[in-house]
Amino acid sequence: MNGKKIRSPVAIGNEYFTPDLYTYSFNSYNFRSIEFSSDVDILTVGCSFTFGTGLPFEYTWSQQLQKQVPNKKIATLSWPGYSIQKLISYIFRYFKSIGHPKMIICNFPDFYRFLFLNKYNYEIMNHYSGIMTNQELQSFPKKLRNQIKESAPSEYWGYYINYEYIFMLEQYCDSNNIKLIWSTWSNIGSDKNQDYDFVPSVFPDSGNLKKEIIKNENFKNTFKYFYEDYESVDFYKLFSTISFDKNGQIKYDKNEKKIGCHHQLENETKDFFEIAYDRYIVPEKDRGNFEKHLKISRSERDKSLTTTNAIFGGLGHFGSHRNIHWAEFYYNIIKEKYPEFI
Repeated sequence: MNGKKIRSPVAIGNEYFTPDLYTYSFNSYNFRSIEFSSDVDILTVGCSFTFGTGLPFEYTWSQQLQKQVPNKKIATLSWPGYSIQKLISYIFRYFKSIGHPKMIICNFPDFYRFLFLNKYNYEIMNHYSGIMTNQELQSFPKKLRNQIKESAPSEYWGYYINYEYIFMLEQYCDSNNIKLIWSTWSNIGSDKNQDYDFVPSVFPDSGNLKKEIIKNENFKNTFKYFYEDYESVDFYKLFSTISFDKNGQIKYDKNEKKIGCHHQLENETKDFFEIAYDRYIVPEKDRGNFEKHLKISRSERDKSLTTTNAIFGGLGHFGSHRNIHWAEFYYNIIKEKYPEFI
């Protein structure tokens, strides 16, 4: 079982290498986590939101959950860009190499991510929602873009394959007495009182997908351990309006209310409370030049801040605030469904 080791864990397009603010470090299996071991109580699983892209490790949702259950040992299996399919595959590799944790908590990405085979060179590739319109993928050579277009199956295949993988994970956990909790950060578009009236452009079909999978009775009857995170819509609405002023400070749209809570955490993490540090468009000439990054002042870096829609432009992850809400969301489920565990 091996993760993916890279020369620098910085996303070169939108992160400056700033070890004075935060760093990425990996365990012996190349995951951003404490060391994996047979006595792990909770294994948290997910993509970049769980990895904590742009965040100090202690402010990821997994580590904020750790503070709420200090008597439990939490390890994390995550990587930016991983699909549900890939994450569950790695969960089973974890079982084989390490053993069974007592509990697994998954904060899955959207169902439109999946792996497919490039039929021209037999390379396994990642499919993302809007893959042919994503700005970064448009920078690929035209030949490769055409290969992706001709090789990738319909996005609805991703829904099917991820559905099946989750079904298998649930059955395995049931059979092996592993407590399971899973949700997805992409189930946006509704809260308890509203229907699917908010669909951000970064997920072009997320509203229809949500109608299909979450309101579908077959979905509800199939999955025992899915929990819907109703707060997602509030955070996505807020971040769709965030921008930066000339001093690099966050500006809130006057029509969108700031989510006013966790003031102690806000004071503690003011610099990355709402948006993580991967909130730049790093000039192409500076990408990968990590030695140069160390010499760039904060005011100079801030000239590269995105000006509007930081989250939805794909150039920024959530800060400590969204992560503590995730931690509380999962803690409350544990407390309600598995009170004996804590």
